[in-house]
Amino acid sequence: MINSTSTDSKVTLFRGGLLRLLLVSGLLWLASGCSYFMSDLTKVDMRIVTGGDVNPDDTGRPSPVVVRVIELKSPSGFESSDFFALYQSEAQTLGSDMVASEEFEFKPGDVQDLKFALNPDSNYVAILAAYRHLDKVNWRMVLPLKTKEKNELTVLLNRRGIELATPR
Repeated sequence: MINSTSTDSKVTLFRGGLLRLLLVSGLLWLASGCSYFMSDLTKVDMRIVTGGDVNPDDTGRPSPVVVRVIELKSPSGFESSDFFALYQSEAQTLGSDMVASEEFEFKPGDVQDLKFALNPDSNYVAILAAYRHLDKVNWRMVLPLKTKEKNELTVLLNRRGIELATPR
């Protein structure tokens, strides 16, 4: 009987401790979940879809395209600069307007999801694509973003250049 009481008290202590642990864990999970939804960050969930006809060479054969995703404070320097100034000396051309930049290469038919939070100093995301025939395509785009919200965008890379798909 004594043995049974000590086992019962151990079970009661275990259940009480487990209940407290679950309660505290649940409260911490809720608190962290709320902070995710109430974040001051601007989030970007961007799908890049590369068409089978992207960046055709002189014979019409599709080719890979190099793309830069650039975070900006202001888009004016990006919008007014020529391709080669941006591509060859991005930091000097954009100066303090550029916050961050990352380069990717996409092959015809590629689909890639990019998920990131903007740097607090960034207000815009720009895309620069190194197409073979720059005079025939839209090789740059500044994406429309809602600040302090999650932005879901689909960017198309095809023979006409960069296009923004209808919102998903």
